[in-house]
Amino acid sequence: MFFRADLVPGLTLAIAEDSIYEYIEQTLHRTIQTSKRRMTVERATHDDERYLDLGDYNCLAVIESQTFDADGIQIEWTQSRHHPERFAFEDTATRRHV
Repeated sequence: MFFRADLVPGLTLAIAEDSIYEYIEQTLHRTIQTSKRRMTVERATHDDERYLDLGDYNCLAVIESQTFDADGIQIEWTQSRHHPERFAFEDTATRRHV
């Protein structure tokens, strides 16, 4: 997880252990507008094999997320890597009528 230091100044471990998004919105008065996520299946890297018990699997699910503020400026990038047996994707879409 990476945050733009110039847009999220003063971020500390104590804040991160509580709620970074609450800090951004309540303390820094920035509106978090949207997130884009991309999910892929990728071949496991050496580090994946080292830190994850993949067993017979040679791949894993990878989720990359970008979060933007109300001005459309990206403030966060996150990548998470998931074991195939424990990964599930669920989504709910709500259609807005203008």
